[in-house]
Amino acid sequence: MIISYKHKYIFIHCRKTAGSSIKCFLNKYIGPKDIQIGSWHEVIHNQGSFNRRFIVDLLAPRLFFNISTWKNIKKGLCNKNIYKQLNSIHKKYYNLYHPSASDLAKFDESAWNNFFKFCFVRNPYEKAVSDYIWRVKAKNLDISFLDFLKHLESPNLYKDDHIVPTQIDNWPMYTINDKIAVDFIGKYENLYHDFEQICKIIGLPFYKSQFPRVKHYADYKYREYYGATEKRLVSKIYEKEIECFGYSF
Repeated sequence: MIISYKHKYIFIHCRKTAGSSIKCFLNKYIGPKDIQIGSWHEVIHNQGSFNRRFIVDLLAPRLFFNISTWKNIKKGLCNKNIYKQLNSIHKKYYNLYHPSASDLAKFDESAWNNFFKFCFVRNPYEKAVSDYIWRVKAKNLDISFLDFLKHLESPNLYKDDHIVPTQIDNWPMYTINDKIAVDFIGKYENLYHDFEQICKIIGLPFYKSQFPRVKHYADYKYREYYGATEKRLVSKIYEKEIECFGYSF
């Protein structure tokens, strides 16, 4: 998520919709007081930089004088992933992990009511496979795609296995009471075109050649992961998005 007080926009980072890549692009124009939550380690690895707000947040007493903060920093130094640990510490400061639209509206009511709000969506049939590859296959876990979907269908049964994401369905992130609550919803399938339109609205230049590719895995054919049961489960889990945006298998 980014709340830009400099350019007066709110970017809602829906899961598995190129959100990290978008943050890396937007970071080049981030203001000193802007709030960016998440993806800081990816930003730094893509030649981005911390802004003043990030540093001030990390120096806040409830983080700076917290022993777990320094344990995480030590862990990051030992494992050579210090930026990832700082990103994790910063997330805890705001306690907003892919927040719902209603939570975000409460977090900064003025920005929510006055800034341009946008996000991206993706075909759930493809997104589910992308999520599976990211959360399971990339970690070499012995879990089938079908079992992964069963985890998503009944998250309370598997809440301690670290496979089920905090936010399973992106729908609550850009809707309030099941009504669209943002100004622009781009589609992952039209990523460059839609993001270029967004940049025009918020007054930023867009160059496709400068758009980074973060968390990119080898190309895959998502339909190969599906049988009748898998299709039924995805249709159930992501029913509202499929219906709203007319997605099909």
